[in-house]
Amino acid sequence: MVKAKIFGIGLSRTGSLSLRDYMSASGYSSIHYVAKPHWLGLPQEIVKFCEEHDFVNDAPVSIYFEELSQAFPGSKFINTTRDLDSWLKSCSQHFVRNLKEGKLYRATLKYRELLYGCSEYNKTKFIKAFYRHKQKVSEFSKNNNVLTLPLELEDQRKIGLLKDFLGNHDLSPYYPHVNDLADITLRRAMIRGKSN
Repeated sequence: MVKAKIFGIGLSRTGSLSLRDYMSASGYSSIHYVAKPHWLGLPQEIVKFCEEHDFVNDAPVSIYFEELSQAFPGSKFINTTRDLDSWLKSCSQHFVRNLKEGKLYRATLKYRELLYGCSEYNKTKFIKAFYRHKQKVSEFSKNNNVLTLPLELEDQRKIGLLKDFLGNHDLSPYYPHVNDLADITLRRAMIRGKSN
């Protein structure tokens, strides 16, 4: 029998890495963003990969969540969201930086084309992608177990929603902010304190 999973189906730059860290800290085998150098960006690649983990999010999950729902019946889906303007600002910095660093696999480029209609940041295409994804998740939610988790929610509210949604009240009491400067500074200070 196939084990049900938990999938994060929000777009990149919506707090998906923080969610992955939270799920990992709460005891779930978790992974964020899945692409291998030899992958072609096909749904069967991600389905096979997901067999090994309790929680998987970001691209390509945000593309193939319908296929994942069929492959793993009874799974739960967490849709991280963000205000459009702040999302666009974050994407404009992230998607340009990654191209300059030259670390993109062929599957990554395919995922970007499928999600955003382009491989690098294009404001008009990203706005269309934002609303297209929102509509797709809305339709999917009618027949599937989906929790929408806005980035802007207060941490304890997020934790409470996740505990109720997952039926697990032993989740971590701390919600990380992986790309937040204040949170990064705090984590670095904690690490320095441990090494002294």
